Amino acid sequence: MVAISTVAAVVAIGGTAYSVSQQRKSSKAQREVSRRQQRQQALKAARSRRMAFRELQIKRAQAQASQAALGLSGSSGAAGGLASLTSQYGSKLGYGSAMTNLSQEISSFSSIAQTAQANAQTGAAVSGLGLAVAQNPKPFQDTFDKVRGA
Repeated sequence: MVAISTVAAVVAIGGTAYSVSQQRKSSKAQREVSRRQQRQQALKAARSRRMAFRELQIKRAQAQASQAALGLSGSSGAAGGLASLTSQYGSKLGYGSAMTNLSQEISSFSSIAQTAQANAQTGAAVSGLGLAVAQNPKPFQDTFDKVRGA
């Protein structure tokens, strides 16, 4: 009976250690998810600012068109406005790519966190089984003896 109790104690300790390890892993992955979501929000805010700036540029272009119709346009201003609009278009393309990558990372870390949490629960269950056997080893010892004797 001592052997069963010893094995049960080792299983309980091992299960507890595994559970704690997986809980830490889950927590770490959840922190990474949070960081990626914050980064994603920052990119959304930056995009919003760029869109507002683009609208400003369109309004400037409309104003320049009005000035041109009146014969008051300056060619360097028109060229600068066009260059700025081109730059805005390029930044939009970069935004989409960054958002796609962040979404993939968030999904990956979420999956890691969920798996680690499930593993932690399994470790806790194994630990509980080990403790149950340690507290009442007789039924398990009897079963073990029957299997060994058969």
